[in-house]
Amino acid sequence: GVPWSDMAVLVRSAVRSLPVLRRALLAAGVPLVVPADALPLAQHPVVRPFLELVRVAASGQPLDEETAAMLLAGLLGGAGALSMRRLRRGLRRLELAAGGGRSSSELLVEVIESADALAALEQGAAYPVRRVGALLALARAKVDEGIEQVLWQLWRASGLERRLVAQSARRGPSGAHADRDLDAILELFDTAARYTDRLPGAGVTGFFEYLAAQQIVGDTLAPSAPQGEAVALLTAHAATGREWTFVAVPGVQEGQWPDL
Repeated sequence: GVPWSDMAVLVRSAVRSLPVLRRALLAAGVPLVVPADALPLAQHPVVRPFLELVRVAASGQPLDEETAAMLLAGLLGGAGALSMRRLRRGLRRLELAAGGGRSSSELLVEVIESADALAALEQGAAYPVRRVGALLALARAKVDEGIEQVLWQLWRASGLERRLVAQSARRGPSGAHADRDLDAILELFDTAARYTDRLPGAGVTGFFEYLAAQQIVGDTLAPSAPQGEAVALLTAHAATGREWTFVAVPGVQEGQWPDL
């Protein structure tokens, strides 16, 4: 009977702990509010896939296994846990039938880079791969046009804008999450514009170093989403001066965390 807004989860590290706990709690259906200054822009769940696509395109290297899985399971690929298991099993079945012995992670990379194996997979399992593969090809085609242009092309091609705007209009916890995602995308474009203005002629690769050097969160362009009935997920430092009825502090270690 306790409202969500009377609960909080305090973590030790914004960079390492927040993204992991955020994904786990959202997957469990817990409505969350994460302060804008608690989650680095590059680690935001809606921003990171776009940055990873650009990073891979700019490097000229193929995908690695971790990035491939992240892109497929994230907002861009849209493959849930069940879809990912079905995809991995389907790829392994085809690999074993061909006499190969590669892992499902290796096969995920190959199928994104080359869609040859998709014809043998069921349509539902192949859809996330087609989406990610098309976006990666677009990133490689547009990366030489500069960071603003490649991000804008990827954003338009992703179709996320329509989905998030529609979700935002429904209000409630899901609407608040969509508001924050849209706000993060606006901040990403604003950061890319500042980078281009301050360092004209700088390459795309330098943008990632520029992002990493941003210790202070940039001004948000969209109004702050209302917190409403949601659990606060934040660092202990961000909780200063606030209080809740129930507080969870994961990872407590006597003498180390919290440091009294």
